[in-house]
Amino acid sequence: MVSAPPPLMIGLAGIGLFGAIYHPIGVPWMIRNAPGNPGKMLAVNGIFGSLGSAGAGLIAGILIDVSGWRAAFIAPGFVAVATGMAMLWFMARGDIREQSRDGTERKPAGYAGTTRIFVILLIAMFTGGLIYHGTQNALPKLFEIRVMDLFIPWVTSSFGQWAGGLLGGASGVGLLVAAVYTVGGFTQLVGGFLADRYPLKNIYVGAWMIEMILLAVLAGAGGLGFIGIAMLAVMMNLAQLPAENMLLARFTPERHHGVAFGIKFVLAFGSAPLAILLLSKVWAATGEFEYMFVGLCAGALLITTLAMLLPHTELARPVPAPGE
Repeated sequence: MVSAPPPLMIGLAGIGLFGAIYHPIGVPWMIRNAPGNPGKMLAVNGIFGSLGSAGAGLIAGILIDVSGWRAAFIAPGFVAVATGMAMLWFMARGDIREQSRDGTERKPAGYAGTTRIFVILLIAMFTGGLIYHGTQNALPKLFEIRVMDLFIPWVTSSFGQWAGGLLGGASGVGLLVAAVYTVGGFTQLVGGFLADRYPLKNIYVGAWMIEMILLAVLAGAGGLGFIGIAMLAVMMNLAQLPAENMLLARFTPERHHGVAFGIKFVLAFGSAPLAILLLSKVWAATGEFEYMFVGLCAGALLITTLAMLLPHTELARPVPAPGE
């Protein structure tokens, strides 16, 4: 409802402040309330997060076209309030619990290096954030310079001149990127299914080993096959997320889950500016992103090496929390 920059700035800061509670509180809350299949729940959560991010611009654009820019804040605001009321109702019913039912915490049995495990995971997650944001921001330009000259003629010959014309320019690049990340987002279901049934360390190490190979291939790949390789790389990057979040929860005392996940997402989101800076430097120096993907491949190798140092989660056993 404001009409001047200062109150608008305060309102936007408030959205960021209160919206920032989601990751450090929502993710561990979900893990606590899904003791039987946390991997599946984290995967579903991740899919809706990916779809929300992908659809945010489209929904905002529609609201602005229909009713002006204020509608782009008011309509999501009503949804947020309704969501909060629904959560209060579920809490009143006892469907959402605050504390562990059995008063226990998961810690690696016979392993004294809990702090070292946490540091290993933080380094791995920061590096993973660099890989995610580096790939996400490089793919549009790579599709433009390596793929579109072949993709548009293929679309035209397969579906007609109208289709080729429709996908010309930025719209075609945007469609490819959206398709890659939509398919990749749903891969989290596979990762969640595996995380509920197999050792987390094996899934985490395996996903990053495959990602390392795919990033190396992306450094020099081109043509229509580049689309499939890029999609596989995004799939591996997102499929490991349920296992990663479960590892962090498993090796962090439950009373510190909020802080642990808060630190994780500060590092993950904070890696975005660095990834963009590196992309700009590599592009300015070479006019391509080949060396950037070589660096991202090295990052995946670092994550794989660090993940191998983690203890197996089968060694974790319930340990009574202090004071309980």
